[in-house]
Amino acid sequence: MSELIEALRAIATRWRAGNLEHHGGVVLVWQGSVYGWKNSLRDASHERPGAYAIDEAGHVFVAEGGDDYNGAKCWVVADPDNDQQQTEADRIAGQFETLRDEAVAAEYRNDLSDDEVAELRTQMAVLSSQYFNLTGEALK
Repeated sequence: MSELIEALRAIATRWRAGNLEHHGGVVLVWQGSVYGWKNSLRDASHERPGAYAIDEAGHVFVAEGGDDYNGAKCWVVADPDNDQQQTEADRIAGQFETLRDEAVAAEYRNDLSDDEVAELRTQMAVLSSQYFNLTGEALK
């Protein structure tokens, strides 16, 4: 992630050098290309999920959640040292997969009641929500 952050900062710095009339604000980057500038970080619903905003101090934000049609849900600080968040997302995904496999197997074996299978699916929904909060993506 730190390589991506540095690349985004370099893109924004190059753009600022060629566009001196834009002071402060944030440079907006999508898929490695600058697509705009705003004088401040604004409502994320105007941007696509996965877009980046880089301020003059080099702070990097990523638009997360939402969809391409309705825009992102929020801006999140892109932390190059945030391996802990990815580790937590991976842990949740693993638990989700285990519960999914357990629910599918139980349906084939008929060894759990409908209520027990429903409880597994409820736990899966909770994990999917937690995963979404970390990554902006739902587990299926």
